[in-house]
Amino acid sequence: MTARYRTVRQAASASGHRRASDRGARGKTSPITRVSTPSLPRLYRAGVRSAVRGAGLPYGYTVTMWCSGQVLIHFEGTPGLALVGLFAAGALAGYALLQLTLAPGAEADGQDLGASANWARGGCIQVAAVPGTVAAVAAAGALLRPGGSWPFGGAATVLGYLGITGIELALQARG
Repeated sequence: MTARYRTVRQAASASGHRRASDRGARGKTSPITRVSTPSLPRLYRAGVRSAVRGAGLPYGYTVTMWCSGQVLIHFEGTPGLALVGLFAAGALAGYALLQLTLAPGAEADGQDLGASANWARGGCIQVAAVPGTVAAVAAAGALLRPGGSWPFGGAATVLGYLGITGIELALQARG
């Protein structure tokens, strides 16, 4: 922290007397006051920390979704519009399934994936969530025909990633 110092000006009237506004409670002049403000590097680190905490879940989800699509392309080739639609339908169905099974109408608890004091644990769960989910999608790509692998891959992406990262959020809530 940097400190700035502020002194109360001791302005004098024409008669040489100090103004009442410059006097302390007992008629004395006010002391030097220290006003602390965070330094620019500290403010920057706090801003980046806030951005990282808020981006943890969407970042991991995006990486997982992209990798899942690429894995299916590896097994099935470039999809046509219908298969892309099936992937999206599977992802939406997986999301709907999670919403329906997890206390409908309950409020979210407001936790962020990167907000845990135990950031190493949260990072490890992220590291497990992405390849674990992509492995399930790879299994779908290897074992199913395109009409089944694309919707299953979309659903597996949502269910796998959000299900695994939910472990970290549960651990945060437990304390």
